Amino acid sequence: ASGLGQRGALAKWVRVYDPRKDDTFPGGLGSHRLGQEATYEWSENPALHAGTYAFGRYAPNGKRVFGMGLPAEAIDFAAIAAWANDCDANNWRLFGVVFEGSGIGPGQRWQNLRDICIAGGGEPLPLHTGVGFHWDRPRVVLDTVTREDVAGEIDATGMQSYRDRINTIVPEYLSPSQNWSMVKAKPVVNPTALAEDGEPNTMSFPFNFVKDDGQAGQLAAYRIMNGRELYPVTIELMPRLRAYRPGDCLELDLFDDAGLSGPFVMVSRQPDPARGTIMATFIGETHDKHAYALGTSAVPPDTPYLGQTAQERDETAAATRRETNAARTIVSKDVQFPVTSSPDAIEIAAFNGVLDDGRTVTFPAATLTPLANDTLFGVFFDLLTEQWSALPSPATDAFTESDNVFLAWQRTAQAGGAYTPPPAAPPGYEGGGDPNYTLQQY
Repeated sequence: ASGLGQRGALAKWVRVYDPRKDDTFPGGLGSHRLGQEATYEWSENPALHAGTYAFGRYAPNGKRVFGMGLPAEAIDFAAIAAWANDCDANNWRLFGVVFEGSGIGPGQRWQNLRDICIAGGGEPLPLHTGVGFHWDRPRVVLDTVTREDVAGEIDATGMQSYRDRINTIVPEYLSPSQNWSMVKAKPVVNPTALAEDGEPNTMSFPFNFVKDDGQAGQLAAYRIMNGRELYPVTIELMPRLRAYRPGDCLELDLFDDAGLSGPFVMVSRQPDPARGTIMATFIGETHDKHAYALGTSAVPPDTPYLGQTAQERDETAAATRRETNAARTIVSKDVQFPVTSSPDAIEIAAFNGVLDDGRTVTFPAATLTPLANDTLFGVFFDLLTEQWSALPSPATDAFTESDNVFLAWQRTAQAGGAYTPPPAAPPGYEGGGDPNYTLQQY
């Protein structure tokens, strides 16, 4: 009655250059050639789109029609290849429309490149030789900076500004179910940062080329953690370290001089041709933030501080990898009584449960056998191995393991199939129920 419905198309649009598939690129294997779009392939990989946009797109007559138009030598395609591997591993994808109209300048193209990079957890870095890329990933320390490597003063900021020290981000992403409009996902809250700040410090952040709420949540968690790293740390380095570039990770062994110790990532460098020194700016690198941001650890690491020793960093990392609290409990579940028993076995039905730390876990079905008759067992689920176990009461050691989830106490039946009745209630607590009623213990 209202006319024809609006048509739409979901398609595989522009293709991209992949240096990993280029025989002329070191380590590459394939027929891709930069600037020859007939050799390109379609991909949702943000790193590949960043490299292709930086290079630009050209008509058959050689005229650039889209992108930044940087020469190949000015783009760090070695970083693009490594970054693309990380995006594939994290399943970080890109979707959206890049706008370029008449009168657009370099500033808008740089912002377009930045939006593309953000979808892959990265940022473009302006270099004297062109453009490099910095993205969130676990780092390998390449060298150690000691007092002998410092050519001048060390300028270290104890913490970033309150504006940047966000503890809650509401990520915005392109929702396929909402006709590709920007919608808000659930807030990403860093409980450690929230406790340190004493109050919510919240912002919304648009991930303009992200179409998955899980990816948006991971990227938001990274932004929270990066806002709490030590930054900026500026050091004038001796010529020995002139080969290192933005994105490289160096160990700072300068605790006695400036309270700096641990891994830091170089984010910019300014060479001094007259002296041969390098003025480098660093940001701290907390290793365990990656496990938290990518969802493999539920506990964010503590915020690093100026004067933290390498030993203290290691102790913090160890505490993050394995929690010190007791076993988790289930605060709600979609199956009221998932546990039953027989004389020699305990059976558990599959169910979904919410833990006391807010996580939702899908618990599998299992049968635990053989078990002793007429014995009270504690039923536990190991979050690491994803296996059920039944341990005789009181199961004290199991309650001290933070990777365990306690489900219930369950008694196996007697050899004949009957259950031992529960102990008599103390005087005054007998109640008015049927005296012949017996209850299976949970």
